[in-house]
Amino acid sequence: DVSGTPHSQAPQKPIRRKYHPESQNLETGPPPAMPFPPPAKPSQKLLSQQKREIQMAIRKNRETNVVLRRLNSELQQQLKVSTFI
Repeated sequence: DVSGTPHSQAPQKPIRRKYHPESQNLETGPPPAMPFPPPAKPSQKLLSQQKREIQMAIRKNRETNVVLRRLNSELQQQLKVSTFI
């Protein structure tokens, strides 16, 4: 045995302690109370309208990105050509 302990005696394991989150709260204090109640959930119709508006904005931005990517590529190509002249 490399560790030098007898085979008949197992090494001592550390004592396991249960996690008590409430004991930590006592040390740090209670969480701050919310000054206002949470806002009421908007109606389903409003949510679907917002979702549709967001999807439209995403689609518009993607189209703009495609145009800008193409323009950027063309400008980079022109820059390469002009630096070789």
